[in-house]
Amino acid sequence: MKRNRLLSGVILTAVAFICISCASPKYATVTPELRTQFMNDLKAGKPNLDCDTLECDLSWIYNFNDMISLYNNSQWEKLAESVMKVGYGKDLGYYFLGQAAEGMGYNEAALKYYLQSVAVFSDSNKLHHCRESGGGCHGLDLVKALPQRIAAVKTNTQAKKQESATRRAKETNSKQIATMSKTTKIDSVNDATSIPSTQADKTKTAKTNWLATIIQPGKLPIGQPCKKYLASLKLPYHPDKWAPQEMFEIKPAYKLHPDVNTVSFMCEKGGEIYHMTFSSKEYRGKNALLHARQLTDKIIADLHLPENGWKLVESDLDGSFSPGGWRCLYSQTYRRDNIEIMFQVQRVDHKENGMRVMHVNISRVYNN
Repeated sequence: MKRNRLLSGVILTAVAFICISCASPKYATVTPELRTQFMNDLKAGKPNLDCDTLECDLSWIYNFNDMISLYNNSQWEKLAESVMKVGYGKDLGYYFLGQAAEGMGYNEAALKYYLQSVAVFSDSNKLHHCRESGGGCHGLDLVKALPQRIAAVKTNTQAKKQESATRRAKETNSKQIATMSKTTKIDSVNDATSIPSTQADKTKTAKTNWLATIIQPGKLPIGQPCKKYLASLKLPYHPDKWAPQEMFEIKPAYKLHPDVNTVSFMCEKGGEIYHMTFSSKEYRGKNALLHARQLTDKIIADLHLPENGWKLVESDLDGSFSPGGWRCLYSQTYRRDNIEIMFQVQRVDHKENGMRVMHVNISRVYNN
């Protein structure tokens, strides 16, 4: 009996040594150039686990404990290098690459790897499935883990896009405010139908993009380019083909609150920005945000953006301040193809006359 046990042990040891000698990874050595290529592939989400040989499978089993240690210690770069060096196309291998990419901030690449892991998890080759092959899954339940990670990286990707859009909007707003400060100055809103003659003359002479006028609700002024839009509350031109505008008009139909005593609407020359302004001495606190959102939502509804293929990609309550005391209260961004339309509500307080001015900017941005 002892002799048989001893013989069995010798045989198992011999088999183990034979298997170890057969365990050959896709890459025998990782050079600095190859390591750089690994990291470039990881950042791009390239599915490079294409070694399907028995040698690579055995190499996966041989290196599996080291991979688990790297995974548990969040050593993402080394984990990705180890998985790519072996090169075996296992579902857990792609999951490891997804974790490495996510841990290093490559969310879009991580999503590609997680989706590839789902595809391999569902294929017909049992050797590709950690649950049915050597090494196992080390307690990882890919059925639960993959949907969770996919949802997480999608959320992170959207958050970064929103952060980028907010930063871009703030930069645009700063430029707009700088332009307005040079071309417009409202000394008083008590006489809402008037504009200082010197400013009017200057505007007419310089043909500036911005005209400083506030007109009381209920008075439809004489104007040119924006009149049709303001009368119908629909753009006279398709949003992605806005024509150049020079004048601005008033839209008295927005009766959102009895305390709102002035409303104006402006079209910037070049057709890139529609700009609505309304003022009130009582426009304070939660009412400001409430009516700003009502106004924005009404404009969006009247433009029929969702019906025309525009998708909401961002809805943000910012609350941040810009130079000049402007505060962004609310913004929404719609996208179709490579064009974005951003609706952004801002406010500023005029201490000298106790007025709070709200602005709704409607801007068009190209994403190449």
